[in-house]
Amino acid sequence: MKEEDIIVGCIKNDRKAQEILYMQFLGAMWSICSRYIDNKEEAIEVLNDGYLKVFKHIDTYKKELSSLNTWMSRIMVNTCIDYLRKRKALKYVSIEEVTEGSDTKIEHLLDDYTSQELISFINQLPRTTRVVFNLYVVEGYSHEEIASFLNISSSTSRWHLTEAKKRLRQIIKENV
Repeated sequence: MKEEDIIVGCIKNDRKAQEILYMQFLGAMWSICSRYIDNKEEAIEVLNDGYLKVFKHIDTYKKELSSLNTWMSRIMVNTCIDYLRKRKALKYVSIEEVTEGSDTKIEHLLDDYTSQELISFINQLPRTTRVVFNLYVVEGYSHEEIASFLNISSSTSRWHLTEAKKRLRQIIKENV
């Protein structure tokens, strides 16, 4: 079934088309949810809530603006953030300035690890720090966008990213 046919079917609430869409993107969407939500049952709940939003709003998808995967990923990320906000699971450090020199690169430190090991390392970060790290490094959002999503200042977002990198270096050293 072509992507356009799946989308049209989902718009018409065709269960078969919805199932195909669900299964086609399940791995990618699960990966997003499990990066943000550390409890498996809660992550499944958020995944399903995200898919409900996808099916409810699929008629607003515009293929000329983004791929279906990108559009759905944004919905999943927003669903994760909304879930964490509702649970008041995000704790913010009030910080007004971050030293620019402390924001060193960590990417080269991660080359020798499998994706499963990296996820394990990232999941050891405090929740808000992990969310900021995921939004910035994995999803590619700017600090200004993250600040808007999480209702924090961009300098607080930078602090969480710096803290994530510092803690990841420490976790990696402990696992060498």
